[in-house]
Amino acid sequence: MFQRILVPLDGSTRSEQAIPVAALIAHGCGATLILLRVANVPKEYGFYLFESYIAQTPILIDQVLNEEQDKARNYLDIVQQMPELAGIQVEPLVLNGAEAQTILEATEQQHVDLMVMSGHGHNGFKSGTLGSVAMKVTRHSNCPVLVLRQEQARLISVQTSSNVSMVPILVALDGSTFAEAVLEPATTLAQALAIGGPGRLHLLEVLRLPHQGTLTQQERGAIARYRTETSHYLNGVVSKITQKDDQKAGQTPHLDVTWSLEQGHDVAETLIHAATEGIGLGEDTNEEYGVLALATHGRGGLQRWAVGSTTDRVIKSSELPLLIVRPAHMGE
Repeated sequence: MFQRILVPLDGSTRSEQAIPVAALIAHGCGATLILLRVANVPKEYGFYLFESYIAQTPILIDQVLNEEQDKARNYLDIVQQMPELAGIQVEPLVLNGAEAQTILEATEQQHVDLMVMSGHGHNGFKSGTLGSVAMKVTRHSNCPVLVLRQEQARLISVQTSSNVSMVPILVALDGSTFAEAVLEPATTLAQALAIGGPGRLHLLEVLRLPHQGTLTQQERGAIARYRTETSHYLNGVVSKITQKDDQKAGQTPHLDVTWSLEQGHDVAETLIHAATEGIGLGEDTNEEYGVLALATHGRGGLQRWAVGSTTDRVIKSSELPLLIVRPAHMGE
């Protein structure tokens, strides 16, 4: 289970949208929540400081920075009073520095095992794109990052009268050990978000078709072999996950794990389509995926279906919350 969850805040209501989701996860696994506010000298001070220096009456940057840090601490004091945080151990943290780099350093210094952040912050980026800070963080973070989009409500599942609730998670795989790095955090997240029942995980691998149009007999044969191999692979992954879950006998909730194999000419589009259409959840259900989980790079950093570039495109296009994992043993 997650033990220390970091929520970067920039003072905007958009960044604060991550708090209820992070609180839900923290409640589910008894984690500590770290609320981070990066304080810096406001940009509008830059020209003024320069003019003051020319006039031989410099303003001390330290004084301005101290004021910003005090504002940040006061802001976090207010945020901690949010009702969603009741019963959760919360640690406020104020740091200064370049925002993305400071967030990344905080994950290391604070031993963070999950980051929850809004994909859009102070700058008001348009729908369908990530802010520059969020993009840098997802590319370089050594801990899993849950990036929330406009459809945050998908993640916060409404409890029914029977007090049973869960958030289905779609996990993208490509057959590589790099892509499998997403499995453990996705499993943990599914369990943390399950209330009164099993967590729900659906594994999906996409077969990229070689071209549009009629396939040759040789190509059809290759695809048939690939589907057979991939079916064995996905069955094996499901077995490993369920065996791990069985070893935690007595701990609830457990996991409901399924898999499917889709094919298409564009992997990113196929993933997004599968996530938005609920492929793998069953036809007789109104369930929707709450999260799309995937790793930043696949098969040794080389092309299989190019998970790295696929992830970038999914990040830019998907409206679903994304769980993004960068394999720990992946080189820069």
